Amino acid sequence: MHRTAALLLALTVSVCGSVASAQAAAPATGQAAKEAAAPSDETLTKAVSSALEADPHYYFRHVTVRVEKGVAQLGGYVDSGAAIRRARAVAGKVPGITRVETNQLKVDTQLRR
Repeated sequence: MHRTAALLLALTVSVCGSVASAQAAAPATGQAAKEAAAPSDETLTKAVSSALEADPHYYFRHVTVRVEKGVAQLGGYVDSGAAIRRARAVAGKVPGITRVETNQLKVDTQLRR
């Protein structure tokens, strides 16, 4: 649990640092300001993947992550419905993620540790 909290804190600091440096580099207005302040989809994909890998309760090795415009799309396989709910919760806590879709995430009971 402490490891997950530490990882989420590190990710938050990393993402916030990226946002702060982007804002300082080029003050923008309107839509350009929103785009400059938001972390990239690639950065968010890595953050969600790292958060899932760090989870101490479930095994998410068979989960794929794709982020588009702040929406995390999780696919692949997990070993239970509870793991799907946990993956959604973990991904949803990553700063910059606005929604999590898990309709491509399937249960395969053969994946038990």
